[in-house]
Amino acid sequence: MTWIWSVPNPDNETASGDLSALFRGQKISSPGILESGRPDDDATLLARESIQNSWDSAIDRAKRDDATQPRMDLKFAFKELTGAPKNDLVDSLELSELKERERNAGGWRKIGLARENTLRDVDESKAPLKTLTVTETGTGGMYGPWQGAKPRMFFALLTIGYTIKSDGSGGSYGYGKAGLISSTATRTVIAYSCFKEEENDPGVTRRLLGVNYWKPHKILENDFTGFGRFGAPTGENTCKPFENEEADRQAELLGLVKRSVNNEEEIGTTFLIIEPTVDPEQLVRAIERNWWPALTDKDGFEVSVTDYNSQEFFPSPKERPELKAFIAAYELAKGKKPSDDGIERSFSLESNPLKGRGNRKYSLGRLGLVANPDGWSWPTDDDIDANHCSLIALVRGPRMVTEYSIPVKPAPHVRGTFVANSELRTPGNFSIDDLLRQTEPPLHDKWQTTETEQGIDPDAPGVADAVHKKIKARVASFREALRPPAPEKGRYRFKELEDIWAELTGSKQRGDRPPPPPPGPPREISHRILKAEAVSAKNSLDIELVSEVSFDLTDAIDADETPAQITIEYRYVANEQGNVDSTGPGLLITPPDGFQVDPNDPTTFFGNVQRNDERTFKIRSNPYDADWQAKLIVTASHPITPVGVENA
Repeated sequence: MTWIWSVPNPDNETASGDLSALFRGQKISSPGILESGRPDDDATLLARESIQNSWDSAIDRAKRDDATQPRMDLKFAFKELTGAPKNDLVDSLELSELKERERNAGGWRKIGLARENTLRDVDESKAPLKTLTVTETGTGGMYGPWQGAKPRMFFALLTIGYTIKSDGSGGSYGYGKAGLISSTATRTVIAYSCFKEEENDPGVTRRLLGVNYWKPHKILENDFTGFGRFGAPTGENTCKPFENEEADRQAELLGLVKRSVNNEEEIGTTFLIIEPTVDPEQLVRAIERNWWPALTDKDGFEVSVTDYNSQEFFPSPKERPELKAFIAAYELAKGKKPSDDGIERSFSLESNPLKGRGNRKYSLGRLGLVANPDGWSWPTDDDIDANHCSLIALVRGPRMVTEYSIPVKPAPHVRGTFVANSELRTPGNFSIDDLLRQTEPPLHDKWQTTETEQGIDPDAPGVADAVHKKIKARVASFREALRPPAPEKGRYRFKELEDIWAELTGSKQRGDRPPPPPPGPPREISHRILKAEAVSAKNSLDIELVSEVSFDLTDAIDADETPAQITIEYRYVANEQGNVDSTGPGLLITPPDGFQVDPNDPTTFFGNVQRNDERTFKIRSNPYDADWQAKLIVTASHPITPVGVENA
């Protein structure tokens, strides 16, 4: 049996086998305190993408079986083979042929292997050969006849970018293989799958296929795409997966445990990876960092890692100090009552009406927030080296952390978890969860607020934008409540310092009162708010501010004209005292003739103000939730002219 290598065919579309290049150089962000102890990128990609694919398969099986809850037991087992077990695998998978092909193709760099010595020792019986086996239980297997756009095995191993998964899944078919490919130094993945018989695929319940994902290369005068298949030949350059008994036989030759459709526990897929680049300990940490919501729920999602010494580890996110606050916030988001001490909050985030689908608001999901006023919320000099900031874990239905977002950096810091609504159906029959899924890039690590590809629902970017803005607003109000109140006037006094200051300033006769500060310079530019009213936003239950503000010169200036820098902002009110936050709904400002906007700040304008000739700015805010209060803030001063802006 030999590997079958595909060749470029101008009559058909052809892809490069170097699929790992799609994710080369891309990293999953680990902001703030999560930068410390962050797992390797290969471990993170394997943990996120391979587990997501298996969990999606478990969800699909639950739907097909009408089960109330999906379940999955996924085992990662690292082994180091020597002697007979190694020789059997080398012979069965014909790794010596791959070694020879690497040499004939020009070496490891030419074909995209992970390191120089990847295949060097395959013929040396004493040199160990490392493997990683990923075994699913509770999933549905890669069913579907080997024809057209039907086989799950074809999509999982040989395509990229297909989006045919059901609502509520982790992502598109095809990208999950990136985690497997990036974790093998030889770029070799074997899949052995067992599934229930389908009407359109009679008699078939097991398949096995191996794929090499190499760069396009040339041997002698022959060109190859880099895709190599290990399967049953069907032609000179084609093959299909081994099926049924032959698939079982090949699996056992490769050292895999045989599966049977007659045992429900054996339905699923086993993956074999040759020469893994991932460290077992790093993989455990990556699983904890990215899948703690599913792990802590303990409702059928089980993952374990067995290292090269046959010791099995079960990821334990609750034992990781950096994750405890997020887990506490997750419980709040799921409905746990916040404590009475003010350091926990939970919110239901409401969305704007969706485009053209009536005026009813939608629940985006729930947000839990926690603080630690005696610790990381207000960092001390002892942990000044820690990269502290507020962090929010964003979570969808599959319960992998999509992203740890940073709504704000200054103290007081808070941490939280947002859980998207996966139950509510929109008029377009999408859940909020699925609209957010549509905005995710291939790595599923962000909810993007702009439409970056055709074919996604037009409401999806808006929903993502609403989630980010409302999280930011809730974080702002929670942070403001954490700030300690200013001490009462005269409550804290330093009598000795007051006496010294009084003697120095000659204010001893004033008693306890410090001398009044000198008066500031008189204002030269005045402003009047001519109009300020809240109106209903078009096609929305939100409101908008409509306002006009005029500017004139005061009697404090002798000139009839002066340059002015005018800033107009509309900020959310953060607390009952009327303090404002740094965020707001945003403004559309129409300046009078002669004023130019600062190219670096859309709220600031430069121009001349003339006496007895009021210059009026027309203002309209973006729509915002009527439950929020906001304040118009207007300032006028002499300008420091930015680069590229001249005063009119």
